[in-house]
Amino acid sequence: MPERAVERFPDRSCVIIPTNTLCVPATRSPRTPYFCRMTINITRTNPAFTDLPLPAYATEGAAGMDIHAAIETPVAIAAGTVAMIPTALAIAVPRGYECQVRSRSGLAAKHGVFCLNSPGTIDSDYRGELHVILANFGAADYTVNRGDRIAQLVIARHERAEWTEVASLDETERGSGGFGSTGLSASISANISANISAQPEAPTHGA
Repeated sequence: MPERAVERFPDRSCVIIPTNTLCVPATRSPRTPYFCRMTINITRTNPAFTDLPLPAYATEGAAGMDIHAAIETPVAIAAGTVAMIPTALAIAVPRGYECQVRSRSGLAAKHGVFCLNSPGTIDSDYRGELHVILANFGAADYTVNRGDRIAQLVIARHERAEWTEVASLDETERGSGGFGSTGLSASISANISANISAQPEAPTHGA
């Protein structure tokens, strides 16, 4: 492998090949031929919850780590409402990566409870406590108890872009068609666009 084609990370047991973003372990084994493990600093923000487990993968092939509710008393989320659940954890994500906060499929399927802004993003320069925004779209109230698994954390690489302002964009077959236009007839797509345009303008609020 040419040396110039490899991007090395001293704090991780891997190298990344930019041409195909393949992650190769420094010590390769038959069980993990292409797998990258990184170490992320994590700290507890409240000593009352040191007994709760750190976020962890439930299975060897899991992409997300379960994170737990750090609450002293149960939190009831009424149907149709939202609650902010603390985790008593703070993390330092490596630069060039984000930590995505995603819903747990079991909560969503069985109770209609999910992360409202899923996936939420924890930026690499954020050092505050992690909170999970849970929304209850189920028919009944839902109670979160101390130590419940409430969400999943996924570490994902991202790019950082810069804008180039131009007078016009290149033409494509799709053009400006949106809102399901690729799977609908032209007449239905036109009706959708017309209905959206006819909607009253939403009031604006100051930040």
